Amino acid sequence: MSTDPRLSVVIPYYQQPEELARCLLGLEQQTGAPSFEVVVADDGSDTPPVLATDLDVRVVRQDDLGFRAAAARNLGARCARGRRLVFVDADCVPTPGFLRAMDEGSALVVGHRQHLDMDGWSRAELLSAFEGSPVFLAGPAWLRHGYDETDDLRRADDASFRFVISAALSAPTDLFWELGGFDADLVGYGGEDWDLGHRWWTAGLDLLHRPEAQVWHHGPDLPGRREDWAHVKNAETAALASRIPHPVIRGSGSPVVHRIPRTAVQLDLAGCTAGQALLSVEDWLTAGDVAVFVGDADVPGAFVDDPRVRRGSITDDVRARSLVWFRATGSVRSATGHGLAGRADPALGVPAADGAAPVAWVTGRAANAAVRSREPVPWRSLPRDSWRTISPGVLVEQERSR
Repeated sequence: MSTDPRLSVVIPYYQQPEELARCLLGLEQQTGAPSFEVVVADDGSDTPPVLATDLDVRVVRQDDLGFRAAAARNLGARCARGRRLVFVDADCVPTPGFLRAMDEGSALVVGHRQHLDMDGWSRAELLSAFEGSPVFLAGPAWLRHGYDETDDLRRADDASFRFVISAALSAPTDLFWELGGFDADLVGYGGEDWDLGHRWWTAGLDLLHRPEAQVWHHGPDLPGRREDWAHVKNAETAALASRIPHPVIRGSGSPVVHRIPRTAVQLDLAGCTAGQALLSVEDWLTAGDVAVFVGDADVPGAFVDDPRVRRGSITDDVRARSLVWFRATGSVRSATGHGLAGRADPALGVPAADGAAPVAWVTGRAANAAVRSREPVPWRSLPRDSWRTISPGVLVEQERSR
């Protein structure tokens, strides 16, 4: 293969010699594909994989410290030379045309996984199946529905990370690393693909499902493979709760405080009295999954033990994952008593072009996209009737009793 391949196919591997052989056979059938190399990332197998192929393949290895597919994929990606990364699981067989379909712009491209019992298949039987019409096992209906509802992720929203699967996934190499790659701290089955999909979307980048980019997964979907599949999925959800601030993962109205909030507020307390600061911070926190950043000011005394109120500016990790950002002066609070952070509605507000609106908001996706393209962040100011000014001489106990 070329010394400067366009694509790098990364295969995480753990003691799957027969399945890996089928996977490599599928890659051998990628006629008409851009130039590519293959990197097998071995997650600590007892015996290194044996490669019976003429493909350009390298093997890299990491120690066996548990199921670390995310770390293995990162290891393979670090060794890659291609301009685009294509991730394929060792128990999946890419069908002819797969690589060509996965080579798609700046999008995070999701292939289409079909389930098939290939136990004991010979090389000839697999090649024959490529020309025929194999009988597939039942796949996850919720995933098909998700692709249908979003026009194959062209109309993705902040919940569409659930339709990103790393068994067949591709990304431009530079953007993959700009966003930090897979989260290698995720150990155990699943979650790293949803986390990357969430960060990709929140960065202002696109998701895309390519149904013609098909891989055949050996065996049924998770519920048919493991008796403890519900336990496995619930463990995945628990691990993602600290990373993805969406109600599907975190629940709605949960009292748990996470480092990554759904809503991040940059609150300017310069010139505010103690009473104004106390009531304003309190008001923002009433919306639930919120973190308030108070810049160079000291955290008001009533909140020094509250992890939701933080000194400094909104941090990079919060910018990468939070869904909504606000900026506001510390002398305003909600006019309705329900918290300004609950007012991030696309139907509300007008462009805050001058940057001086007392309360303005933007989605994390829109803000990150603007920063990426070096455009002004499209802040929107909340309507005047949604907030009111707190008097500098306010008596806090009287204000609370209103």
